[in-house]
Amino acid sequence: DFGCGSRFADAIINKRLLVKSYTGIDVDRELIEFLCAHVQDSRMRFFHWDAYNPSYNPSGFPLKSDTRFPTADQTFDLISMFSVITHQLPSDAEALFSIFRRCIRPAGRMFFSATLQDMEEDYKELEPKWPTSHSAYSLRAITGIVERAGWRVLTMAGKAPRAILFRTHSFARQPKPRGEKGASVGRIFHFMPLPIAAEIH
Repeated sequence: DFGCGSRFADAIINKRLLVKSYTGIDVDRELIEFLCAHVQDSRMRFFHWDAYNPSYNPSGFPLKSDTRFPTADQTFDLISMFSVITHQLPSDAEALFSIFRRCIRPAGRMFFSATLQDMEEDYKELEPKWPTSHSAYSLRAITGIVERAGWRVLTMAGKAPRAILFRTHSFARQPKPRGEKGASVGRIFHFMPLPIAAEIH
């Protein structure tokens, strides 16, 4: 869980969730030190990663596709990033997906959220004075970034659970059936954080 915060640790412990193992990684050193000191659960590990982000870690090292992850050569069944790509420059987002591609097991999956907008630009900051405060992408751009890093989009869903829709490969590329009333696929997701499930090529 990259950009882990404390949410999943809290849920796993206090709701007694059955997981074999959980690894949380964050650029917030103070948070990770707190979790390492206070979480007494052998299933759970936490790592600080001093990676650069204009908003959250401006003094960190720059991200590159060959940057080493703090878990060394460990691989995972599931990788998640919630409210991470919403705070990433395009080059950093692509570097992250490339790094995670090396960390996933052959049948593994990745889930992440992103803010999508129907716009001519591939990317823009919704708060221009504060880069990465809220980064938005076009669906075309985020799909291209994911695919260049070696992933294949499987499903996409809106923010509300009732809005979950499933398609193989890229949901957004599925045409709306003729005669169907209502919003088009693209409009369903405008201005919404969009969880995207991806698998490796």
